[in-house]
Amino acid sequence: MSLSQKHSGKVLVPWFNISEWKSVYNLIYSDGPDWPLALQILKIWKLRTPLLSAGVEGTLIILEALLVNTSQLSSYETTHIFSTSLVRFLNLCAASSDKQGTFYMTALKNELPRWLINIRHDIAHNHTVPSQSMLELSLKFCLDWLKVKYWDVQHECMSDFIVTKVNETLVENCVYIYTNLQESEAVQDNKELKKCISKIVKGDQQVSRNKIMGRVNSLLNKAIQNDRKGSAEKISTLLIDNCTMLSITCESHKSGTKKIPEEFLNKWNELLNIVHESEIMPDFIFKLFQFICDDKNDLLHREVASLWIKEIFLCLIDTENSELQHTSDLCFEKTNNCMKIKAFATEILENPTPFTLNFIQEVLKYNNAPSGFIDDSVNIIKAFQTLNITDNNKILTVEDLNIDVEELTVNGLNCETSQQNSKWILIEDTSQYMNLPLGILPHQERNKNPLLNI
Repeated sequence: MSLSQKHSGKVLVPWFNISEWKSVYNLIYSDGPDWPLALQILKIWKLRTPLLSAGVEGTLIILEALLVNTSQLSSYETTHIFSTSLVRFLNLCAASSDKQGTFYMTALKNELPRWLINIRHDIAHNHTVPSQSMLELSLKFCLDWLKVKYWDVQHECMSDFIVTKVNETLVENCVYIYTNLQESEAVQDNKELKKCISKIVKGDQQVSRNKIMGRVNSLLNKAIQNDRKGSAEKISTLLIDNCTMLSITCESHKSGTKKIPEEFLNKWNELLNIVHESEIMPDFIFKLFQFICDDKNDLLHREVASLWIKEIFLCLIDTENSELQHTSDLCFEKTNNCMKIKAFATEILENPTPFTLNFIQEVLKYNNAPSGFIDDSVNIIKAFQTLNITDNNKILTVEDLNIDVEELTVNGLNCETSQQNSKWILIEDTSQYMNLPLGILPHQERNKNPLLNI
């Protein structure tokens, strides 16, 4: 994942820090310039990030042209190198526009002189190109123009952004406090909890729960801002993989469906608010679904995970439609569209599980799926579950044939069997299997696969 995706408002750049960028600036525009060294560094930047900013790319183009060894080239070759570089620079850096036919006006707006615009026109449309000296003068003018329009501007506003790794111990302590700190619980009775709080709240230990939770929320938000991806993975691991949120007993609703008890919804509401507001909820939801899909996990934990997905999407629906009656005991304080992703809806439809029915309607409804589509999806999931479950949830074995082996005649064609209450039917006419090797069924035609004749 690129830096710009993980850290909103930041741009991934090829230089290590501002000092490296400033060193190139000084190599180009100081009183004692070193253009060859500056060009080498610019080429390294190009390798690191092929799509350079227009100012850096334009500088690279101009320096490459000006540093051509003219002594080893003919005047014809040199002028064509200069011409190509100049036109490419002007098209890329000085007069780029979404509209066609506006080069002249855009160039003037960017404070490019008319004579330079005319030179570009002569290069593009005349049979002869301008002289080598005129082209070299134009390239040097463009390098000075870059100093004013790019390098000096960036020199004033650029700053370093240091990516810090998520403090896993801090996140662990915060989650532990969420797990164990209750309204009625005395901190003094839990030594481990007291230890975690002492790391979060410095100084006075006799603090209210609200102050502790306020500090925890602040630290978690800061950790997520510093490393969104790392924090999302750590929180998901602590809450889901470690079954911290999943080790509960569900309660049955009047309708016959199961539900997460209200006390547990209230317990985790604050933390889920942070996950939602910091827009790492997609990572959290996908982690829950992956846990459900993993057959190695305990069935009860997988069921609870599915009910958490249901409650979260019910809360998202309630938050989006605040005027309607709330259907979830969870409450998100702010709205955002981080979960408006069709990828998750597609994922759950393509990978049905025994618990998909617990949350599929809520997920599709939140993603504005038509009611008819929701009904069809539910019916398909129900059909899938029916096909994967035998009668009475029993797996049939050889013993279910219910055949009296003593009544079978080995050499006779007729085999009397007692098949009352049997789930299996013996085939008396076995001629259809004549000359068929083991593993080949009648519907597997030989003309489709010549190897079946062997």
